[in-house]
Amino acid sequence: KSYSIVWHLTSSGHVTEYSQGSIRFEPMASGGTLLAYDSFVLPYSSFYLATSNALSVALSKSVLKSVVNHIVSQIKKERTMESARLDLQVKALKKALGH
Repeated sequence: KSYSIVWHLTSSGHVTEYSQGSIRFEPMASGGTLLAYDSFVLPYSSFYLATSNALSVALSKSVLKSVVNHIVSQIKKERTMESARLDLQVKALKKALGH
């Protein structure tokens, strides 16, 4: 069973004017999970808008790696240290989705 989260954010303050994205978790036959993540961010800062495309891509890749590493770390933490809490959260999510 796969799970998806989609978001739309407008005006988060001084950093982001608009953001939208999604993350999907797909079970793999090997027992692992494929994480598919996409995000579009329109920053407030004219610095980011004025940077070269190569610098923007490098910054985006760095941020993406950081986001994915944090997600993986949190999942590992919850699976090992907070498995009972995680089970309750999954049950609540399934109930909310009508599963």
